[in-house]
Amino acid sequence: MNDKSKEINEQIQFGLDTINTKEIIEIKLKDFMLIYKTFEEFNRFFHQPMHYPKIEDVKIYLGNKNSGAFSVISDIYYKILPQYLPKEIEEKFGEENNPFEISKYPYYYEVKRNDT
Repeated sequence: MNDKSKEINEQIQFGLDTINTKEIIEIKLKDFMLIYKTFEEFNRFFHQPMHYPKIEDVKIYLGNKNSGAFSVISDIYYKILPQYLPKEIEEKFGEENNPFEISKYPYYYEVKRNDT
């Protein structure tokens, strides 16, 4: 795994160790299945690089806020998941010391220049 891949893992996993492993939430089966099937589809597409030999293939797959994978990601993130977030966790978002927000931005926030 290269350093940039490791950085993404750090972004995702940061702060999760502050959550009590015995804490449980309940989720509607339909919502869970939407999330499950979404990850199933992402895995089906991204596990095989031959599915996206060109950046254009990824752009088509991702789509936009109205269709494609990004529309599903957006709906899950903004409409489905917030209803299950415990108040004590939700209140920590946006705080100066948010325990789930790593202090460094991911590599893809860096300004990309074509210096050739």
